[in-house]
Amino acid sequence: MVSGKSHEDLWLGPNLLFRPGDPPQDMHIFLGASDRRGGDSIQERLHFTCPGVPRESAGFAAWRDKWQQQAYPEALAERVEDGYRFVPTFNWKFHAASGKGLGFGHVLRHRGKALSDHLAHTAIAYSVYDPATQSFAPWRSFRIRIDGEEKPCLAYGQRVDLPNGDILLPFSTIKELKGWNSMRWCGSARCRFDGERVEVLEVGNRVTHAVPRGFVEPSMAAHGNHYFMTLRAQDGHSHVTVSEDGLTWADPIPWRWDNGEAIAMDQTMTKFISRPTGLFLLYTRITDDNGKVFRHRAPLFLAQVNPEAVCLIRATESTLLTNRGFPVGNFKVHEISPREAWVTAPEWDRSGQDVACDNRLTRILWE
Repeated sequence: MVSGKSHEDLWLGPNLLFRPGDPPQDMHIFLGASDRRGGDSIQERLHFTCPGVPRESAGFAAWRDKWQQQAYPEALAERVEDGYRFVPTFNWKFHAASGKGLGFGHVLRHRGKALSDHLAHTAIAYSVYDPATQSFAPWRSFRIRIDGEEKPCLAYGQRVDLPNGDILLPFSTIKELKGWNSMRWCGSARCRFDGERVEVLEVGNRVTHAVPRGFVEPSMAAHGNHYFMTLRAQDGHSHVTVSEDGLTWADPIPWRWDNGEAIAMDQTMTKFISRPTGLFLLYTRITDDNGKVFRHRAPLFLAQVNPEAVCLIRATESTLLTNRGFPVGNFKVHEISPREAWVTAPEWDRSGQDVACDNRLTRILWE
């Protein structure tokens, strides 16, 4: 945990880049600093490296003191064009086939401290980290071509790396620009990565929902002989869809418990952990005692998925991050090793008050 008392601004979006192992190697920690308004305006980016990672829980108390702050890589920095800042964000994952770190994210357009008509300018950004030279390649961006036209799009959810090195990349796109509530569609693309560049090879069908904004923030997982994509919506539920090839998606359905009851979730992201022994979903949901938390985004839960019935097994639900009054719904999952996963989340106060908000980390140790 990084204490909120150690910094004046909100530190948001903790993200890790590393080579998986036991312990992981070449650890990079990225954070974004925002003002106390709690908005989506990242004004500064922070970069730390760490020479090692504790094996035992007792060592994590002193782990933060071993972080070594580095200059934020120029290759990942924002760019200015026509008076606007184009600011990329990245979700890092080690790409085993190439031996490099590959981070996907999106480009947002800012003017000053505010987002500026950013939906029309969104694009998928990516950068490559070479562990041999410990260097980052300047970020590139692209858009998905749909019906012969490149569309504004974003991709910062969980991807699936195939055994042959190809990548199944979930994305959201905008069918028609109509302000903040523009209808989003979600799908996936099969991409090739040659160690330097990403090339889109094939795009599947898109799914949407007849509610404001449609579906957003898709994340994918492979499990058994199927692929699963989880989706955020504004109808009081998150949704799930299944595919046999990772490109052709069935009609999404709300996430449900194994008794058939739809799970009440308040427009926030959901993510997966896929293991040989099971598929698991991480999520926040509406409970009896979290009505004062922004969009009910605490506690953070974990439950096992029944992949045949496509539902959550309620008896397996456990709490990963407790409710301390602040939302923890903007979280990330890091597959540290075959026996361990980490979940990082900022406590993101939305009141604009000068309160200490921590960045929290929880470990999942698999039997």
